[in-house]
Amino acid sequence: MNKQRFWLAFLLQVIVLLCIPAQAVYTTLTGRTVRLQTVPVDPYNWLTGYSQTLSYDISRVAALEKVAGVKPGFVKNGSVVYVTLESGKPGQSWKPIDMSLEKPIGLAENKVALRGVVDRGAVVYGLETYYMPEAEKDQVNRTIIEAQRNKPAIVEVKIDRFGNGIPIAVEVGGQRLKF
Repeated sequence: MNKQRFWLAFLLQVIVLLCIPAQAVYTTLTGRTVRLQTVPVDPYNWLTGYSQTLSYDISRVAALEKVAGVKPGFVKNGSVVYVTLESGKPGQSWKPIDMSLEKPIGLAENKVALRGVVDRGAVVYGLETYYMPEAEKDQVNRTIIEAQRNKPAIVEVKIDRFGNGIPIAVEVGGQRLKF
């Protein structure tokens, strides 16, 4: 009986550990690739180490309210929103065309909905922070800063049918850096 409990507890822990990355794996395998324009910030957090924090053109609630044609204050802090993006010319970033509180259905092939949560005037998608080893930090930040002078960075994101997004790579100055 004790062996059965041990193996049951062990199996339960393994299942929990495997479920943690399940959504990310699902999104990576089944999601559509979308390109988003960014504006980087370079923070250091002593708890988590070095990271690249990215702010997206589609992160400002005020701009999205204008695009969606809704009154200011349409969404409140903590609201789950879906931002509908439309592809442009090949190689360019996708543009927001709508924002709603409900997940859109029946989107055309050139459109996708990205799920986010409103937090103090910004929509947070879970795509904002990329953690990197300290050894890579300087090279990545230098590349991004130099490239930003001429052209904004573009992040490739996979978005699944539920609106969840996973960053795949960042393209700066003609270089593609995988996450």
